[in-house]
Amino acid sequence: MSVENPVPEGEERKVGVDEALESTVEVAESGADRRPLALDAEGANQVAAARRPTVLVLAGDVGSGKTSVYAALYERFGRGPFGGRSFAGSLTIPGFEKRCHGWRLASGASEPAMDHTQPSDLQWLHMRIRDAECEHPIQDLLFGDYDGEIFKGLARGEEPSVDMGFLRRADYVGIGLDGDHLSDPSQREAALENARYLVGALLKDERIADPSVLFLVLTKLDLVEARGEEHRQALERSIHELAQLVEEKSGGFEPPILRLAARSKSERFPLGHGLNELLDLITERPAVHVLSSPPSVSGHDPYTGFKA
Repeated sequence: MSVENPVPEGEERKVGVDEALESTVEVAESGADRRPLALDAEGANQVAAARRPTVLVLAGDVGSGKTSVYAALYERFGRGPFGGRSFAGSLTIPGFEKRCHGWRLASGASEPAMDHTQPSDLQWLHMRIRDAECEHPIQDLLFGDYDGEIFKGLARGEEPSVDMGFLRRADYVGIGLDGDHLSDPSQREAALENARYLVGALLKDERIADPSVLFLVLTKLDLVEARGEEHRQALERSIHELAQLVEEKSGGFEPPILRLAARSKSERFPLGHGLNELLDLITERPAVHVLSSPPSVSGHDPYTGFKA
């Protein structure tokens, strides 16, 4: 399949959001993929204005598995529909492919590994999904893939290195809990303390995030199970302590709790274990801020929350 008016080498063709979305498959099949690795705030704002996507941000420390969740969702859709949904395109397929590369044999690595998100990386990944029966409208999703150092600094009470308006805008903010650390007796207390501080920072008086959009997401469930029942129970106590903390600080909101093994080596946990529950969560109530706009943030669009 050919593409009309090919882009000259070294130049970027400017296209509208709708055109880019509708031509996703055609461009990919042509071998002339000019889509970005990810969207900047302006690109995310354009998608938000054109499509009103559901915005998801996973907040957690470096290495907690945030990027792996996004990448595993893309890779799982690459194997076909699941959880009653199918993949319907993306503006940022190269970005998803880059994030998945370290997992694949073609990477040449001795062990599968996911590169950590860097401060210089563009943050917004785009995906479209629809119900497998094609009975309902296509849904656009924006995933905020932010460097874990931002959230580590936030938990420590440091001045954020970026404007945190994207958290006010998000329809869902998942507090990432590293199952490997929380199930390890030598790391559990430090990991739990960091998570407590992050919850406190998100829900302090000026409310960096809307309490109603929060949920807890445990990653690396396969590593938790490998440590045995005693450590699993200790981890569950930690999770419920954090849920109670969110409830206490939010004035009664009980956050959903998800348990994921996004990409496991264990046959017990197939690729994307638990991601169907994540999709259920964000499609059940896809657009919180259509009815309830976030507070205006200086320098940001009052509707989208992205930098103007």
